[in-house]
Parts: sequence; C-alpha cells; structure tokens
Amino acid sequence: MSRTSRRVAIFATDYGREAGWDVFVKGTLVCSLEDSRQNEQFWHSYVVSPADPSFFCHQFWESGVEVVSRLTGEKAVRSWFVNFDRVEGRLLVRALYLDPGFPEWPTFWERRLVSRWRARNRRPTHPFRG
Repeated sequence: MSRTSRRVAIFATDYGREAGWDVFVKGTLVCSLEDSRQNEQFWHSYVVSPADPSFFCHQFWESGVEVVSRLTGEKAVRSWFVNFDRVEGRLLVRALYLDPGFPEWPTFWERRLVSRWRARNRRPTHPFRG
C-alpha cells in the first residue's frame, strides 16, 4: 500500500476505527472489535466477538494486549484505554486509532481522494437500497 493510499484509507475510516481491530495476546488472536459506533466526543464503542466475560475487565486490557488494525495490519497507537457499557454489552474505547504520519491532517488532494474512497466503499444502509 502506497503512503498516499494508506493515509487516504486511514482518514476515510475515521483513523482506522470503522475498519475494526483484532486483539492479540502473546501473538494469539483472542477477539475482534467490530461495529464501531461513536458514543461521545472521544469515546467509540465496539462489539467484542467472541463475547467472553474476561474481555470486560480492566485486568485483561492492561495485561499487554496488542491491538492490530484490520485496515493496514499495523498496531494501534498505544495510548488507548477502555471502559464498559454493561447495558448494551459493548466495549468503550478512547484514543484507539492509527497514526497517519506527518502531516496529521489530510491535504487538499487527500480530502478529495477520501470522498471518492468513501463513495466507492460505502456500506449499504438499508437491505433494499444500496
């Protein structure tokens, strides 16, 4: 993946959040974070699959897990922390993202490519309409 296409994909997926994440412990895949939803300004929530009660405790997330993006296969920036929404059964995460590199913001041409990328990769919002 070229530098520009990597940056465009990162910006188009909200810094990798919408693409999903895989969680590894000592090199073994233990769960996936899917269905990203922005709950508050800085908090995103994810469905954890497979759902295991041990994934909903702080000790698991503080025990040296590695979170890898499904978009690029890169590790996430290690400044994130978690909380839990027990009502909806979702994992709340803050500051989980991919670093696009310098410059931090998309350039004029990257913004144009982002809009094209989103139009081409748009998920259907309704089962009968594309």
